[in-house]
Amino acid sequence: MNKNSLFLSIVDRGRAEDILKELRVFGIDHGLVIHGEGTVSNKILKFLDLDDTEKDIVGTTILSKDTERLHLFMEEHFNMEKK
Repeated sequence: MNKNSLFLSIVDRGRAEDILKELRVFGIDHGLVIHGEGTVSNKILKFLDLDDTEKDIVGTTILSKDTERLHLFMEEHFNMEKK
């Protein structure tokens, strides 16, 4: 039996569609995108009023056996590190 895992990515606002397009390589043709906001703890950015960041949270299901391969793919194509 194949088990599924939930795969979440937090990316800069506007990059979610790029992520979902690339996930088609893994047979994924669906996903959920939620808008979010992040904050940066940096005094200079806060002073310049640049400390708030808009993010997209991309969620999809993937076969558990493909998770490691997907993490490597995300690192290579989007410069994202596994957390």
